[in-house]
Parts: sequence; structure tokens; C-alpha cells
Amino acid sequence: MIDSSLRSAFEQLMSRAPAPIFPKARQLYLHKYSLDSQAESSELKLFIKEERIEELIEEPIENQNQENPPPRIAVLLIRPISFALVHWQRAEPARDELVRNYLNERWGLTNKGLTPEPTPWFKNGGHQSLLPTPAELYWRRESVLSTLRNEKL
Repeated sequence: MIDSSLRSAFEQLMSRAPAPIFPKARQLYLHKYSLDSQAESSELKLFIKEERIEELIEEPIENQNQENPPPRIAVLLIRPISFALVHWQRAEPARDELVRNYLNERWGLTNKGLTPEPTPWFKNGGHQSLLPTPAELYWRRESVLSTLRNEKL
């Protein structure tokens, strides 16, 4: 089960991030803004390193009423694949105890699978380690597609 603070922070970040149709702006945004609120000052920050974006159309279930068929639904599904745990503006990795406490107390995560990266975070933000994300963490938005009728003029 996902910690409510992680789900809430992820939802807030996704609602403010540029849409996927602007990939460069979205990438810059996700490199600049962490899941931590900007007001928090911490040695560690959690960023979305990689995400998977799916766009699909859900077709309605067969309906006998052909005059008013149910609408099709456009779905946007975003799943983070990995987090970057950044030791903010420090070249060395954070102490194991600090990492363990931050991940567990702040986000309800463990440091299982934490992998140090050889390069610093975006624009020398600090040492980064990659962390797999919980499979059940995702952001889904739906929109009803309008239906056009063939009408004689």
C-alpha cells in the first residue's frame, strides 16, 4: 500500500507539470521540482527520474441503443518508473541512516533497490541514487470524447 503523503505529493506534482505533449518542458519541470514541497529544507530530495506515459481510447461496451451510443473515453495514464534520491548540492552520497529515515518516515518507502549513479543530478544538484517506484503509484485522467453524428443538412 502506498503512503498517503507519497500519493498526495505525486498527484500535486502531476497536476502542475506540463502536459506530455510538451516533452522538453515536462522533463525540465520534473528535473527542477521534487516531490518534496518547496518550503521544506532537507538534505535529501526525491525526484521523478523516469516515467511511462500511456494514452489510449477506451471503447464503450456494446449497447443496443444505437441512437445514443455510450461515449468513448480518452485516458492518460502516467506511471513513474524510477525516482532519483538526491543528496542536495552534495557530491557524496548521504549516510545510510539518513537515507533510510528519510525514505521511511517521509514517504513510507524502503531503500531496497537503491542504486548510486555516477553522474550528479540535473545541473549539479547533487549526488543521485535511483530507486524503483511502487507499482501501484500512477496518475490517471479521463476525458469523454465527443461523438459526431452523420446528419443530413
